[in-house]
Amino acid sequence: MNYPLNYDSPSELREFLENHELSMKKRFGQNFLINRGAREKIVDLLGAEAGDKAWEIGPGLGSMTWHMLEKGIDLTVFEIDNGFACLLRDFYSDLPNFSIIQGDFLKTFKNEAETQGIPPLVIGNLPYSSGSPMIAMLIKNELSPRTMVFTVQKEVAQRMAAKPGSKDYSVFSLISGSKYKVELSGDIKAGSFYPRPAVVSSVVKLTKHDSFDPGDSSVYYTLIDDMFLSRRKKISNNLASGRLAARFGREKVLEALNASGISAERRGETVSVEEAQHLSRLLSKEFK
Repeated sequence: MNYPLNYDSPSELREFLENHELSMKKRFGQNFLINRGAREKIVDLLGAEAGDKAWEIGPGLGSMTWHMLEKGIDLTVFEIDNGFACLLRDFYSDLPNFSIIQGDFLKTFKNEAETQGIPPLVIGNLPYSSGSPMIAMLIKNELSPRTMVFTVQKEVAQRMAAKPGSKDYSVFSLISGSKYKVELSGDIKAGSFYPRPAVVSSVVKLTKHDSFDPGDSSVYYTLIDDMFLSRRKKISNNLASGRLAARFGREKVLEALNASGISAERRGETVSVEEAQHLSRLLSKEFK
């Protein structure tokens, strides 16, 4: 079998899938990036060099995979679709810098991290339905790769990069900004994918920073969830009825809020990552 699978038109891709008795599965949110220039740009954004270790989430038919293997990257791919996983093995298993983990990334990545270590680089054209949980899990589970580059739905990318007070600012903004500088690196039109999605996609680059100091990170991530229990309610009301208050008492939580200097009258959507970290540090000390 010849490789790489650099198909640039829907007709070529359809023919290939038919010839190999493969089909797209809607439940996996599969949309293949058939724009060669976009694939190369995404790989270049990763800033990888020969010998670097990286993970690719959802390689599909492996066209972006090939760009990375060609650069000499030590690549582990995670593919949920059995048919595509078998194809990837046929194409790339003879290469010393390729390995594959079959199954749902959300269920398999922890074991791979524990046994093989955490790579400095992660890349992926992520499914629209599960892209956000994948990114959140990578950040919250202390994996902290140096650089991550993803293709996600444009609205997801905007939430990741949103600033306090904007309509897109959310819990996901506070998760993304907790450990990473988030950069929007351009949109990809629907016609660059097969099947053609009903949404616009964006490329987002996350570069790790070292300023995350929340005390207990689990307190931080619970805190930001609590702050957004109801977007229209004041922080004090949300925190008083959140998980931290249920566990440690609403009085202690509200005392920490007062000590933080964050007005109880504000809403969660106005609180910056730095302010949330400060409150988290106070709560972490309180709950030891």
